[in-house]
Amino acid sequence: MGKAQVAWDELSARQRAYMEVMYAEDQGLEEERRTLAAQGRFSESPARVWRRIFLSGMYAPTPRALRARGVWESGAGSTLAALADRGLIELGTTDTWAQFALLTRAGRAAVRAGLGIAPTPRKEPWELSEWLWREMAKVARAGAEGLLTEELFGSAHLYLVTGYGMHRGNRPYLEVHEQFVAYTPRDFNGQPYEGRQASRTVRRYRFTAEGRAHYVEHVARTTASSTRTSRRLTWPRPERSSGPRAAPGPGSRSAGCRGGGRRRRTRSARRRRTGGPSRGAAG
Repeated sequence: MGKAQVAWDELSARQRAYMEVMYAEDQGLEEERRTLAAQGRFSESPARVWRRIFLSGMYAPTPRALRARGVWESGAGSTLAALADRGLIELGTTDTWAQFALLTRAGRAAVRAGLGIAPTPRKEPWELSEWLWREMAKVARAGAEGLLTEELFGSAHLYLVTGYGMHRGNRPYLEVHEQFVAYTPRDFNGQPYEGRQASRTVRRYRFTAEGRAHYVEHVARTTASSTRTSRRLTWPRPERSSGPRAAPGPGSRSAGCRGGGRRRRTRSARRRRTGGPSRGAAG
């Protein structure tokens, strides 16, 4: 029997209820942190700050859950102190004197052992988070042409693109390639200006040698470990392409003619409703 199981068996029913509720909030805070990171919303606050389980306040999740179990109103302080003495939690207060608790590693291990919860496997040093793997897969899917820079999600460039070495966790797996695309400018009616040429810069992400090697080496292992990401993490063959196409400008035929036709139809419909003469009517 391990130390974690022994620590759990030595707890009373009341102490176990406290540990279960605090563990549930601790894991919820961790999941919230992971979700925000996947959305590109990062915070520099340490775990000792964002893992705080607040014990004061009418709407604090842990007191409310313990109150529903009928084990909060009386004796809460002594129960928390006993858990802290066992090294399962740490107690503290904020600058505004709000009380909070922190689950220790021993505390999480005791709850997992008592409830039969398998511990979360640790990431290998080479592993990227799932959302960064998705961005790597998008670059792989783009093939030799590369992925347009605006299609890379959120702040992924801080962690994957060369030139951001000052950012913690950066790996130089992608690099920016610039290409000048020539096109013929058009007027408001969509007609090309004869004898005039213009160009614009198109920026795309492509794998560096290190990034390509990392992806090829680890994509199979990552796919095997997560069926949810296996649909995305594939190494496709580069598709043939005749080169990037310039997007139609605001004065292109497709943009200008549709807008003009819509305005003409609107004016004609308004005249019919009000009984006014149409444009082609005789005076």
